[in-house]
Amino acid sequence: MMRFLLGALLLLVLAGCGVTDDYPDLIESDLLPYFRAEFPNQQIVLMIEGDANDDGIDDLVVVFRADPEHNHKVTVFSTPNGFKLTEPMPAPFQDVDMEFININDQPPNELMISGRRGINFGLGILRFYDNQWVDLFGGLDGCC
Repeated sequence: MMRFLLGALLLLVLAGCGVTDDYPDLIESDLLPYFRAEFPNQQIVLMIEGDANDDGIDDLVVVFRADPEHNHKVTVFSTPNGFKLTEPMPAPFQDVDMEFININDQPPNELMISGRRGINFGLGILRFYDNQWVDLFGGLDGCC
């Protein structure tokens, strides 16, 4: 009987008890306090640093749990007078991934964000314009 229990325990540990890693290890960022000042209790899903507005200073993009059914995304970005936050906008709910890319070999960098909600998958290429993200191709419809 003890052998069976140890085997079952090992199986549960190896399988992760059926829980997915929805909240990966977070990066360390000096910009996180700016996010926390506005959203002190929100659970962070994913963060990424990169130069969103082409000023040579890294910005911070944060996807966070807005409520039990929705994620939102904000960016802490640099201005000549310090740092500001964008308005929250919908973000994918599950399997969120982000990466800064450059699709046209010219500044500014774009943000590629992907994820899903149930069976609806989305992939967006966003460009930071006028202090907000603009979805260039409308690829996030249905997953946010």
